[in-house]
Amino acid sequence: MAKKSQPLSESQISKISLLKETGDAMNDDGEFALAILSYDEALAIDPNNENILYNKGMCQYDLEDTNGATITFEKIVDLNPKDDGALRWLAKCHHDNGIYEWAIDNYLKATQINDSVYYYWTELAQVYIKMGKDLDAIKAYEKATELECNAENLFNLGKLYYENRFNEWTYLDLSLKTLKEAVDLDKNDPDGPTVPAAKSLFKIVQKKHDEINKDNS
Repeated sequence: MAKKSQPLSESQISKISLLKETGDAMNDDGEFALAILSYDEALAIDPNNENILYNKGMCQYDLEDTNGATITFEKIVDLNPKDDGALRWLAKCHHDNGIYEWAIDNYLKATQINDSVYYYWTELAQVYIKMGKDLDAIKAYEKATELECNAENLFNLGKLYYENRFNEWTYLDLSLKTLKEAVDLDKNDPDGPTVPAAKSLFKIVQKKHDEINKDNS
């Protein structure tokens, strides 16, 4: 039978809070390795503190220690399987490590818990693309664009429609429509175009669209 953990004393709680504050300050300053030292000292007292584990995992990821970050985010998910943020970061670690099936599995778990975060869907789409699963990527980008209709999402979706136009006859029309939306959004952006390639690709798709319509007339 597992031994129950003893409640933390006031002095322990106070020390954990101070160590977390120290770690957070170092984290904010970009001193990720030093931040991890403070977090580890706090975790030695309270090893299941999800907030501190999360911050430690983020620091490990920023240091490109994806193996260490994987272990940390896995522990968070073990403690709380419904933590969609930890599942997302676990998926990112698997993606970076080239373990695409595991990345997809964790992204899907994250979206099942919370399907309203658009970048869960864009990141999932990017893994699908690396696996050659463009039709699944299209569905993920469609969901992302539904949640966040920005020029980048529209461009990526329009590009996928165009690249897969031979798989579905409507994709060429959808590509033209989607890329036009991306160009119009970029044109009206006070900070200037965020996706300059959208305009170039739109012209290519428009030309192809006109050629097909002319041949069919």
